[in-house]
Amino acid sequence: MVSLSFNVSEHYSYRLFAYYQYQDLVKNLDIYENTTGSIFDNGSYTVDHFSARGAQTTIDFWENYILNDTDIKALLQEVGRYGWEDSIEIKSNISWSPCIPEIFEQINGYRLRKFLPLVMYGNNNPGVQPSYPGTLECVLDSEDQGQGYVNDFRAALEKGYQNYLDRLSTWLEGLGLGYSAQVSYNLPFNMEVSINHVVAPECESLAFNNNNIDGYRQFSGVANVAQKNVVSNEMGANLEKAFALPLSELLGQINTAFAGGVNHIVLHGQSYTGNYHETTWPGYTSFFMLFAESYYNKQPAWDHGLSNAIDYISRNQYILQAGQPRTDIALYNGVSMTDPQLETMYPTDDLIKAGYTYTYLSPANFNLSQASVSDGILAPESPAYKAIVVTSDQNVTLAGVMKLQQYADAGLPVMFSGSFPGYYPNGESTDKAAVYAALKTLNGSQNVYATGSGQTASKLQQLNLTPRVAVYTNGTWYPVLRTDNSTDYLFILSRDSDSRGCITVSSTKTPYLLDSWTGKRKPLLHYQRRGNTTEIPLHLAANQTVAFAFSNELWSEIETPYLHALRVPSNVLGYNYSTSGGLLLHTSTDPCNDCIFQLSNGTSYDLSLSSTSLTSHLRNWTLIAEHWEAPNNISDAAIQAVKRNTTHHLNTLVSWLDIPGLQNASGLGYYSSLFNWPSSSAYNVDGAYLTFPKIAQGIKVTVNGHDVGPLDFTNPSIDIGPYLISGTNEVTAIVSTLMWNYIRSIYDGIEISGIAPLLSGPLPDRVDNGLIGEVKIIPYVTSRYMI
Repeated sequence: MVSLSFNVSEHYSYRLFAYYQYQDLVKNLDIYENTTGSIFDNGSYTVDHFSARGAQTTIDFWENYILNDTDIKALLQEVGRYGWEDSIEIKSNISWSPCIPEIFEQINGYRLRKFLPLVMYGNNNPGVQPSYPGTLECVLDSEDQGQGYVNDFRAALEKGYQNYLDRLSTWLEGLGLGYSAQVSYNLPFNMEVSINHVVAPECESLAFNNNNIDGYRQFSGVANVAQKNVVSNEMGANLEKAFALPLSELLGQINTAFAGGVNHIVLHGQSYTGNYHETTWPGYTSFFMLFAESYYNKQPAWDHGLSNAIDYISRNQYILQAGQPRTDIALYNGVSMTDPQLETMYPTDDLIKAGYTYTYLSPANFNLSQASVSDGILAPESPAYKAIVVTSDQNVTLAGVMKLQQYADAGLPVMFSGSFPGYYPNGESTDKAAVYAALKTLNGSQNVYATGSGQTASKLQQLNLTPRVAVYTNGTWYPVLRTDNSTDYLFILSRDSDSRGCITVSSTKTPYLLDSWTGKRKPLLHYQRRGNTTEIPLHLAANQTVAFAFSNELWSEIETPYLHALRVPSNVLGYNYSTSGGLLLHTSTDPCNDCIFQLSNGTSYDLSLSSTSLTSHLRNWTLIAEHWEAPNNISDAAIQAVKRNTTHHLNTLVSWLDIPGLQNASGLGYYSSLFNWPSSSAYNVDGAYLTFPKIAQGIKVTVNGHDVGPLDFTNPSIDIGPYLISGTNEVTAIVSTLMWNYIRSIYDGIEISGIAPLLSGPLPDRVDNGLIGEVKIIPYVTSRYMI
């Protein structure tokens, strides 16, 4: 019992705060039954995520109820790679563990009890409970309003969470597995502090807004410093995109993650294809259709596009897991809680436009053993930063400034961008004056520089700290560089349509082009060496990627010429090289202003052709639309689809939304068109390239019955010379569509596990389906050069 009395007046009001601990019995899976026959009944409870004891509770459950069968443990060790934990979706008034007061006192040197009112606001689940930070916010009348005590509380949560991660990691290691987790996801502290505590840290595209490269850089920096070989991503969790997420959009998001440092993709998610309790066709749908995507055979792309996309992802993963990353700049990031939306932190685009790569590090990451300086390079093994930049909107601790001083003294360039950073408060610390004194000393030290906001790149260039991959383009390109002992791997993403320019790579090794769509490797034809660099011209479509290998040891595997081209005119469509056959250039008949082809030995050739353009467009298409629809018995969810065909004659290729009878249709489109070859006798052509409009969902192309192989979704073009015959030729394309247009038309009749899908309000609009745009035949003439 508490007995209190107050001097009540009209000028004051009082609140009484009472704090106590109890088990709130929050569940991951709640089952509304009273059955208690076994441990598996009545749902599953959420364990304490801020203590080793919470981890041990999970371990005990697995050991006692799942791995008690030695056969299961043996199978897990035989086929498993990781123990995995998904996003943390615990709901609470405040993130807490019974051990937090003890941890708090150990790391901060004072007791938490009297500061509990300060930490009860905004320290629950910022991702799941964005509108529920607490019922009341208490502040102090101090300069920082008590934020320092909140920071200290979050530090205690971080320590408790790391104990949780470490305990699970040790257990999984004993099972022969690594630990993969979506580290700190939805927790109220700095995620960068704990990423190094698991073997394969994972993020999720949903929290990273699917396309925020800067957010991924906030995640991947410490993983790279800690030399985590796998940085994973649960990809494709798009709100209200069920059956409506094009593979091209998914690949664009994956490319964004790759550009931000991710190198392993897990798709969200796979669905059961058979009959399911109280579930109609199209069957059990992941996330009750609130999120994308169900990857199964009810999607027409399952057999017509998905495998090509998966192969493309896999090949890029192979490249991006080779060797160790090389990143130019580290950005200081001293926040007490990561923004749940992971918004862009570096405010200007000067680094990106110049080609500088960068990731973020928390000052706590400076304590990693790998975060040392050698020969003026931070974390020299990986990712070998050339400098560290502190922007004016950051807040620094005394320990952080002292570490920066240590780095500068060891030869690492330290740069302040904008004005001085602010002060990161701690609860009972009085080191603010010491922080600013240390900053003043640091600012006057050797290897420390200052520049204005948005002028970081120019200052770095003045200091001769050039990017490893410099970028010169009218668009926006993102390079990712990795290296092992013999080979450098380079991945480039273009974010703008039809961008041109060049890259300058800090390597003089022989460059090779790696085709992530086909898996083919060939020597790069067009480049120039300038000193210790290699300059490569590029022309890229929106979201197109290109990958290179730089190596002097691939000659034995890939036929490589001794010469390369310094100038290649715009009318050269492609090339092939073999040691016996030499270089075969494919030159189009299109007009060319400067048609000089120059080799690295100085020899030049004029590739102009005295002919008008022979490029033509394919017209008069026949479309057989294969409609995929629900069975008459809509409860038969096991059936793939009921299929029927309609035929349509098209002069031009338009969306199914613009074709009568196909507005609500989904399925496969079988397109065919005929053309004569050669189309004109004006010039003796040797072959042709076939180009398609951008591919949304998947395509399989044949010419005269020959499969031409996978096409780059962003820039579909293929040499069809080997398949052409004299006379009439046929092009066919099987195009997969999105199922949403048909699903939308029967939406009101769909049931999943006895309830309606979770989309509320007006349904998303129908989507474009089918092949849309121009298909071209571009004839070429072959020239041979022995180089």
